[in-house]
Order: sequence, then C-alpha cells, then structure tokens
Amino acid sequence: APQIQTEFAGVYTVDDGLFFQKGAAKLGVGTSSDPADHLWYQAFASKELTEMMRRMRGNPASQMAGVLTFGNECWFFNLMRKDGDYLIPKPVFYEVTKALQPILISFDCWDRHQAAGSDFDINLVIINDEATGKDIDNCRVELELKDAYGRLVSRVMKFVGEVKYYDVKTINMMIPIPAGMSKGAYTLEAILLSDTRIVSRNDIKITIYPTDYVSLANQLAASSIGVYGTDSNSGCVKLLKDIGFSKITVIDNFDKIDKIKLLVIAPDGVDNNLVQNKEKLNSYVSKGGKVLSLEQSIKKWSDKWLPFGIPPLIKNECGDNAEMVDVNHPVFSGINAMDLRFWNSDTLINKSCFKVCGPGTLARVFYARKKEPADATASAIEHIRFGKGQILLSQLLIASKAEDEPVARKLLANMITYLLLEK
Repeated sequence: APQIQTEFAGVYTVDDGLFFQKGAAKLGVGTSSDPADHLWYQAFASKELTEMMRRMRGNPASQMAGVLTFGNECWFFNLMRKDGDYLIPKPVFYEVTKALQPILISFDCWDRHQAAGSDFDINLVIINDEATGKDIDNCRVELELKDAYGRLVSRVMKFVGEVKYYDVKTINMMIPIPAGMSKGAYTLEAILLSDTRIVSRNDIKITIYPTDYVSLANQLAASSIGVYGTDSNSGCVKLLKDIGFSKITVIDNFDKIDKIKLLVIAPDGVDNNLVQNKEKLNSYVSKGGKVLSLEQSIKKWSDKWLPFGIPPLIKNECGDNAEMVDVNHPVFSGINAMDLRFWNSDTLINKSCFKVCGPGTLARVFYARKKEPADATASAIEHIRFGKGQILLSQLLIASKAEDEPVARKLLANMITYLLLEK
C-alpha cells in the first residue's frame, strides 16, 4: 500500500511558518522559534522522506508500492484566508516538487560532511516513472559542486545508457573536492540528460571542512594523556595520535595517575575496576586532574566511579541532532548548529544520553519516548567540576565516527583542549 509520507515526519507548519506539532518541532529544530528554521526542516524532511520512499521501490524486500504526500495544504501560506490574497508557496513546495519529478535522479547518500582535498563517493538512483511509459535512452549524469554564490567548484560526468520504464537504477560516481576550500555550505547538483535533453535535475546541500579544521596548539600536542578502557590499546589511542597528541600512556592501574594531565576513558571503558578505584580517581580530580569519558553503553554504564551520582543513561530514539546549550562554550569552537546534525554514514550523532539536563549540560537532545512529554530533553555532554578538577562526560558518537566525520574529530580536539587549558 502507498505510505503516507507527511504523517511519518509530522512536518506541518501553519501561516506563521512554525510547526504546530511540538514533538516534531523539537526533534527537528530544537528550541528555535525562528520560522526560517521550521520552514527549512519541513522542506528538508519532506523531500528526503519522499525520495527515500521512491528509492525503496528498487529493493524487493521493501514491498514499497508508492508514496502519498499527504498534508500538502501545509505547503502554502494564506491557505485559509478569504480576502483575495494569493497562495504563497513555502520552501517545502519547491523541494517536494523536485522529489516528485516523474523521472527522478536522487542522492542515496548521507555523507553530507566532507573534507577538502578528498574524493566524495556518491550513490545516485535514477527512477523512471515517465508519464508515457517510455524508456529513456542515451543517458548521462553530470555532477556539479557549487559554492554559495553558484560558482562551479568541481564537475564530473558519467554515461549510464538506457533506463527502462518503471526501473530503479543505481549508479556510483566520485567527485573530487579541491584542497584549500574554506568551511561552508555547498550545493551538489545532479543533472540527468537523455542525449541533449535534461530529463531530471536535483540537488543536496553539503558542508565542506578545510584541511586544517582540526588543529592543536603546539604546546598541547606533547601533553601527557592517559587512556583507560577496553579499546585503549587500539582505536582510542590511534584516534588521539591522528589528531596530533604524541604522549599517550595506556592506564592499567591508578597508582601513578597523578603523572598525567588528562585521563580519557575509552568507549565502553567504564567497568568494575574503575568503580573500585573511585577513591584514587576522585583524589586525582580534586587536586586538578581532568577526565574525559567517551560514549559509554547503557548496559555497562555505572556512575559509581564519579564523585556524586548523576541521572541514568537512556536510549535516545531520535539521535540525528544535538543542540548546544551555550554556543560560545570553548567546546564548540568552530562548530555551528548544522554541524551537530546528520553525521556521516547513518545520520546518528548519539545513541544514549543522560536522562535529565542540569546546570552542567553543554549539549542536549530531544527525544520521542512513550509516556514522555513532547519536549523531553536529555544531556549529550555533561560537565562536572569537583575540587580543582573537571570531568566531561560525552555521549556523542565521537570515537565511533571520528574516522569519517570531521565534526567528531573537531569536538574531540576541542574537549581535550578545553580540559587541558581550563583552570
């Protein structure tokens, strides 16, 4: 049966441009009351979901028959007015118009954060629902990267041959991203041609990060950092070295912990041994030591190693974005709101968070859970001060995504820099 796209996303805005379904609004735009943010998310979510459903027809296991873009009365301003004013399309009208082209070229790609000097590998899907039921011949795809002023930055082309009627055809392309590009939003446009005739064109927005996006002050690179946890001998140590830290010690006991400036607890590193050494660890922090905990799992998590209890971890069922509580905090240097949504590969930026936000919350997420209010929030980064020292607890997928996500690496470098420099 056809699926009702708008009901899935809950993206209804009214004449002031704001969502009237508060749960959808919080999940999409956080606490923003700017109509531009709401209209952007309505357009983005509606287009992406419509295209995803159309692409799914190419997967026999999906059993997808079609998509119904229900609720299109919310695509216009002035819908209910009777004073003669014309309907004014909202941004969603233009975006869904792209998604509903009978012949559609669609981006099957969630790697929207790309590094300058890299090659961007993309899957494109061609869907032929041409109204006359005809095949399209001699097809080629042109892929163009443009800056905010519409200037061409990079371009590639590929011949794809014939696309039969009702076919869903996937092709792979790679476009080089020149080195030396500055951070910013860019447009990636795909143009499908049959001979010389354009039969479909579509685009997505991506963010490009410069090669020096993650950089350390020279005096910090040689700081003594200890790593504790199950993967301390592999992933976490390698990640810290890749960022630029050179003096890293694997911690297997806490007798000499005072010799390091910062202790990093690797993902899923909280264990009984850590709890049993609570006294030594808290003594280290109270004298000025710093601790950074990275993405702990719900199953293994315990707060008994901390100087005092904190809210439990809960599963975040909508972990596609986080909101900075204080945008000027040093942890978020070089990071904006769009950087903290839709991280590469699967869009998730966190899987579990601390159930209640408090005075020490630096980043929060909104989540959808049964028997919870629509604006329920959880803490994704928690900051604890104890004595002369500090502890940062981060549940963002920094270590998991650092290899492919520039913002994850930037956040890690920022967190460590902040802890090392903050008195």
